[in-house]
Amino acid sequence: MAQVANFFDVMNLNALLTRQGIAAEVHLRDACGRQTLWFELQDDTTDTLAKAQNTATTYFASKGKVIEFDIAKGLNFWIK
Repeated sequence: MAQVANFFDVMNLNALLTRQGIAAEVHLRDACGRQTLWFELQDDTTDTLAKAQNTATTYFASKGKVIEFDIAKGLNFWIK
């Protein structure tokens, strides 16, 4: 069975980002081929993106899921 993110994952991850003071929000796009999640950064800095990526990686790892980021900008990610 494919690994997926659900709406609770998105809500919980957004709450975690807020609690940690990271100026980013996660969004989910679910299409036939694959789910894609992406960060909307309110503070467009490399540090903010790195913190958001680390938080998302840790969050999904706690759920037994591995995520992969796009190599272009690192804003988009998906569950492997």
